[in-house]
Amino acid sequence: MKKTAILLMAYGGPDKLEDVAPYLLDVRGGRPTTPELTEEIKARYAAIGGNSPLLPITRKVAQALEKKLQADYGAEIKVFVGMRHWFPYIREAAAQIVEQGFERVITLCMTPFDSRFTTEVYFQHLDQALAQHGLTTEMEVVRIPGWYQEPGFAESLVQKVSQALSSFENERKVRVFFSAHSLPAVVLQEGDPYPQQFQALAEMVAQKAGLSPQNWQIAYQSAGAGKIPWLGPDLEEKVIELGEKGIQDVLIAPIGFLCDHVEILYDLDIELLAETEHLGMNIKRTQSLNADPRFISFLAERITKELI
Repeated sequence: MKKTAILLMAYGGPDKLEDVAPYLLDVRGGRPTTPELTEEIKARYAAIGGNSPLLPITRKVAQALEKKLQADYGAEIKVFVGMRHWFPYIREAAAQIVEQGFERVITLCMTPFDSRFTTEVYFQHLDQALAQHGLTTEMEVVRIPGWYQEPGFAESLVQKVSQALSSFENERKVRVFFSAHSLPAVVLQEGDPYPQQFQALAEMVAQKAGLSPQNWQIAYQSAGAGKIPWLGPDLEEKVIELGEKGIQDVLIAPIGFLCDHVEILYDLDIELLAETEHLGMNIKRTQSLNADPRFISFLAERITKELI
């Protein structure tokens, strides 16, 4: 077997509060961020501990995945982590892969969906990094596309949904929202597959979890700043609608996110609860997959398809 690197690519996030301003500069492609918005974002990270947990969690996933793959295929496999908008950048991970003499790299974005706003950009960053080393043809690059329809992934999510539902007094009265990160609404005009893939995953998880059609719906969260339209319906608005109708028990299942970071720990755990506190609702959310063994097993099985 070829000496193979596995590259997990994720969005990135600041390691400390002092990193927030340069991180936002990277996210915005060099366009300056207003001092007011910078302070607002910094306050969000301060509220969840002063940094983004995305990198530590992704590294835990990488370590567990590497241990599992090496048990089956030996030391010829190593797992790397590269971030799109912060250290370690995708280009840094690619440089390590080249320096260590790997003949093949299997790449996987830490999102189940395909989109030109997400996965396409990650792969472009990798292509550019390899081109800098003159390896556009010499190294075999395997790109794993969106895996939202993989049964093993859905089962990992179903486990979290079932665990959370069991914490309610009456599961049949619980209204479930499946959420994903909103994107600019222009994706609809461009035929981007993201909305359809999110809907398909929600339907699969709802069916496997035994949810009645009237008890669940999808919604988008964490829309960006600015005046452009974003994908909806908006999660916060929909939850408030239910509360105003007297519905108390709500479960948020952020199936578009794989691990805890600011969109989960702040947007849901802090902001959403604060905005709905006056309604006296019983709002809970599912635990994130993070480095859950079931999720690691799914990733290993999916990558193995490219190894054999």
